[in-house]
Amino acid sequence: MPFRPRVGDIVELDETGGSALEFLEHPMAPGMPYGSQGSRGIVFQVRELPYGRLSALKVFKPAYQSESTVRSQALMSRYRQLPGLTVWQRQVFTERTNPHLLRRFPDLRYAVLMPWITGMTWSSIILSQHNLPEQQCEALARHFIDLMRVLELNRLAHCDITGGNLIIVSGQNAKVELVDVEDMYAPELTKPEHPPGGSEGYNHQLSAKGIWEPAADRFASAVLAVEMLVWWEEGLRRVSSREHLFEASEMQARGSKYEQVNRTLRDRYGREIAELFEAAWFSDRLEACPSLTDWAEAFQRRGLGAEAALEPMVLPPPAAPKVHPVTGDSVSLNSAAGGQSAPWKRDGESLAGEHPATESRESRKAGVLLPADGIYALLVLMTLIGLVMAYFLIARLVTR
Repeated sequence: MPFRPRVGDIVELDETGGSALEFLEHPMAPGMPYGSQGSRGIVFQVRELPYGRLSALKVFKPAYQSESTVRSQALMSRYRQLPGLTVWQRQVFTERTNPHLLRRFPDLRYAVLMPWITGMTWSSIILSQHNLPEQQCEALARHFIDLMRVLELNRLAHCDITGGNLIIVSGQNAKVELVDVEDMYAPELTKPEHPPGGSEGYNHQLSAKGIWEPAADRFASAVLAVEMLVWWEEGLRRVSSREHLFEASEMQARGSKYEQVNRTLRDRYGREIAELFEAAWFSDRLEACPSLTDWAEAFQRRGLGAEAALEPMVLPPPAAPKVHPVTGDSVSLNSAAGGQSAPWKRDGESLAGEHPATESRESRKAGVLLPADGIYALLVLMTLIGLVMAYFLIARLVTR
């Protein structure tokens, strides 16, 4: 039976009842739980008890309930400190961590609990034809481009940049957060079986084949940033599509709307910004689009939205774990289940930061002796001392 909570329902997460989720009412639909339907599942607004904080519970459809969600969480949690990626502060429900919960509600298998972000999506602003001052449009575009540059510098890509996946945080004129991050590209992750195909109004001509690569966000980010830059222009707002500026039939075509946007960019923001958009718009592949750093530096030179600027932030590579000797009672990751690889780890693949062989080599290069090396060196030294003493002893006997 599908998981269908009612307003006020309280779901206990463990047998003790020490933590639970309360399902809240939709502000625009009295008597209905606050839920948002997506292509892969439903996101409910819940209150975590006893803490009282608002959270989002994403319940996946059966076809999208996968153990890869657990592995992605383990690998991507380190990126939650980057701007725009608050939703990676999440918990995944599994039989191991929440057996009591899943016995009662099997449909919550691999469901995700994460922070609730209060705000409006960019698509809802377009849909409502909400007018924004020019200065706020520039600040939003600057913050968004700087955020996307940080992702690209860290070799990450969202892979489905669209107005519906971008939330303008309430109470802050120029802060944005990304949602629907399950199919993000990262070097540590395994390519999904069905890579994202882009979204209408933002998809490149190659998107239909599925995009999952470091440059995946370049085209869509250029389109969305330009939407923000020109949204103050009433003439462009009037001709926008329902949830985005360009119709599907207008994408990457030299039509009247493109010419109008290009003219507005050139007249208001200068030739460089207009040429960056032109290069992305007519690109034949994603790698040919200007990088997010190109955009960020152009914004900086123009002085656009300086009050919303973000500093480029690059995380250090994952730290290699310490190497511990395996005792008779210990079980290594690769020896679990009778010597087979752990189920979330492919043969020959290491998790992020799990490079014991590399650590040993680097330690030796730096002149640091591991425990086994120290014992070996001591034995060699004692042997040399013994040989020297024997040499002098024999020499004395001969001279006598």
